[in-house]
Amino acid sequence: MKKKRLFCVFVMLAMLLMCMPSMPVNAITADPWECYVVDGLFTIYYQPKSASFGTPATIVVPSEINGRTVEALGYRAFQNEGYHSYIDIVIPDTVTALEEYAFDDCSSLESVKLGNAVETIGEYAFINCYALNEINFPDSIKQIGE
Repeated sequence: MKKKRLFCVFVMLAMLLMCMPSMPVNAITADPWECYVVDGLFTIYYQPKSASFGTPATIVVPSEINGRTVEALGYRAFQNEGYHSYIDIVIPDTVTALEEYAFDDCSSLESVKLGNAVETIGEYAFINCYALNEINFPDSIKQIGE
């Protein structure tokens, strides 16, 4: 009888744990960056907590966050939601990939300095970047999307 009761308690506890919401295991937050491991790469997203209405800014992507090497800029990493005014972006030599739509609608973005390790630029990475007039393409690039 005791074994049956213990087994029932164990099953109920297991079911309760399965129903609890889970947090991404690989998520790290270091304001203004949100970081995840995506396809094996330590990938970051720019997510400032406060709006920078109309204030031009130079964004220097860190090469390391919380002891982890930054390897990629994620899907829509710098997507402009109408309140960021990125003028210049500097990407470190540790980044090997820019995901699709990485700079979607960053209409005030004028220049991007890619690090020397960038191999892949995803499709539409710079779509609607109307002011973009300067970008360097290092010799390391192997693939560029549309």
